Amino acid sequence: MRVLADPVETGAVTLALPQDVQAEAYDWPDEFFAERTWHVRRPAADPAELAAATRAVREARRPLIVAGGGVHHSRAEAALAEFAAATGIPVASTQAGKGSLNHDHPRTSAASATPAPRPPTNSPAWPTW
Repeated sequence: MRVLADPVETGAVTLALPQDVQAEAYDWPDEFFAERTWHVRRPAADPAELAAATRAVREARRPLIVAGGGVHHSRAEAALAEFAAATGIPVASTQAGKGSLNHDHPRTSAASATPAPRPPTNSPAWPTW
């Protein structure tokens, strides 16, 4: 369970169960429902990776911060707001990152970091520029 509670080791997960399995009852052991406290690691950034990211942001013509669920998980909402305000870089959020920057913050981008679905290119509903 430690790995499942640690996003550094877990990564993206999709769990799909067939409907007949979802509806099944099972007599789970009581220890499954015991209250637990999980300690989640919050490792510091690697100095070399941080330096490379700093260079990339400084060299970017139009940088954009894409805030994901990691902002919430690492409790970095205030740091994100401070960084966006100090640098003027706009912030778009993924679905998991919604709310990582208040909706009324001046650097919040109205754009979502999730690509919009596109109809077929020969569709009359989609302009062909």
